[in-house]
Amino acid sequence: MSQEALAEKAGISPNTVSRIEGGLTEMYVETFRKLAHALNADAGDLLCREGQPDSGDRHAKSILRRMGRMEKEEQEVVAQTVHALADALEKNRKK
Repeated sequence: MSQEALAEKAGISPNTVSRIEGGLTEMYVETFRKLAHALNADAGDLLCREGQPDSGDRHAKSILRRMGRMEKEEQEVVAQTVHALADALEKNRKK
């Protein structure tokens, strides 16, 4: 599927698809949800790497589903909270 076709199906701009694919920008959870829907793919499956254990995958899927129902501002709060928690856990692990 071309970037243009994916963008049209997802309801986002082709430039956005190009920048995401090229690793030039990060995307909002809502954009990710739209792309997963356009690809007829499960968001959790798109995040899971092949050959890696999927322990905790159900937690990630659950969080993504819940975030997909949130407003963008709420998604930002959740993302910032998760990042802060992960940073704190990593810092404590190093002690």
